[in-house]
Amino acid sequence: MPFIIKDTESNGLFDFRQPADAPGQPRVAEVALLYVNDALEIEREYRAYVKPDGWEMTPEASAINGLTTEFLEANGVPIMEVLAVYSAAIVEGRAVVAFNAQHDCKQMRGELRRAGLPDLFKETRNVCVMRKANGHILKAGGKKGWPSLAEARTFLQRPVDRPHGALSDAFDAYAIFKFLHGRGVDLTPEVHYAADDHPAKPKDAPPRAERQKRQRLPSDDSDGFAKD
Repeated sequence: MPFIIKDTESNGLFDFRQPADAPGQPRVAEVALLYVNDALEIEREYRAYVKPDGWEMTPEASAINGLTTEFLEANGVPIMEVLAVYSAAIVEGRAVVAFNAQHDCKQMRGELRRAGLPDLFKETRNVCVMRKANGHILKAGGKKGWPSLAEARTFLQRPVDRPHGALSDAFDAYAIFKFLHGRGVDLTPEVHYAADDHPAKPKDAPPRAERQKRQRLPSDDSDGFAKD
């Protein structure tokens, strides 16, 4: 199965309680894609900065990823160009691999919707190497849970190129993906539905709140897989 290893940089942080394209949600500022074949070999790479169209970089985001509105205006391309490349990769059957795939897939879903294009939710099978790394890549201090990208980079002894640069972070995600594959971790791509949207859910199933109360399950927001 072919893949795209993806990373995005944006102008802010998501409110995961809201749909991807809700007012105030962050906008894509940089996208990097690594095209990987069935043998997990990189075939080619794609990277683009996005020209702002009615939005600006926030000082907080610029402090993290180093991108400014002025830089993007001078070096960015229209978002439609980026969406065409991304959509073509999904339509041709590539699965998405990302560190925190919930964020990166939602980021692109929001831009597709704003552009009036299909959001490709059901077609976007994905693997989150952050979640899959739990128990295989150790956090600082031996703590349990999902490692940060910096912790994974340290664990794999990878050099720091440009933290929070989309291309550099995509290569880190690729290294994690190969490491987990070598450990025999199940990396089967899936479409992650919100609990109430899953096509396999029985029609007479109790409401989500009641199911969570009975089973003491985390909410969809905390679990991180939600259609919107």
